[in-house]
Amino acid sequence: MYYCPGDCPGGCGTQCATPTAAPLALPTILSFTADRTTITEGEGVNLTWQASGGMEVSICWVTRQAILTCVQDPLDPDGGTVTITPNGPGRPGKPGITLTVRNSAGSAEAHVEVSIACAEDPLPELANQQMYGNCPYGTVAGNAAYQAFQGGTMIWLEGNRTIYVLYTNGRYESYPDHFQEGDPESDPAIVSPSGLYQPMRGFGLVWRTNQQVRDGLGWALAPEAGFHGWGQSYSAVGMHNSGTFIRSIDGSIYHLSHMGTAWNLFTP
Repeated sequence: MYYCPGDCPGGCGTQCATPTAAPLALPTILSFTADRTTITEGEGVNLTWQASGGMEVSICWVTRQAILTCVQDPLDPDGGTVTITPNGPGRPGKPGITLTVRNSAGSAEAHVEVSIACAEDPLPELANQQMYGNCPYGTVAGNAAYQAFQGGTMIWLEGNRTIYVLYTNGRYESYPDHFQEGDPESDPAIVSPSGLYQPMRGFGLVWRTNQQVRDGLGWALAPEAGFHGWGQSYSAVGMHNSGTFIRSIDGSIYHLSHMGTAWNLFTP
């Protein structure tokens, strides 16, 4: 395409090329840094960046549940500082945090890595547990109670006031312990067969008020017994890779999978 403006050298007898705009360049990231390279799980880290030529910017990372998570607040594509709290390592070792600056021509990326130390340590019996893809959590240890039933077992942990119901078919359920001192410990209208028992206190409350528990467990085989127990949960890489370990009265360790509510005996 040619045109002949009035100021074209040589007048209209000379053809002049149509001027064209220079193509838009990709954004440039000048720097992307973290104020710390190691944090404890639950702590924040400050990220600072400088860039040019961008129209929008995002900062994203992958959580320990394999979920892509990004800063929700508006960010300045030219630079700034933001604080994030990574939810555990997005992959074993160090999580990658990605800065992406975009314009209509494309995008540029930069990465920083921050090591995340666990806030809690695995219990001694679980120190070599390979299912821990990340940090354990929810550790409790102390008073506990156990009771055997026709169709399974009940375990209570005082530390998290939780009652675990483990059925002989490999399923489990967990219930908050709502029993309070002064509540009725049993129901005198319920009479157990000879040699069997109605569960008492917290176990009894769950058993009496949840028909599926009563049907699944049947009668208790003996009175409940106290012991020193513990529990510890974990959440490894992947949305459904999580569970809880609890110690029973005889030292056995139960692994409760949060996916599918199944349990199995764990051998350290």
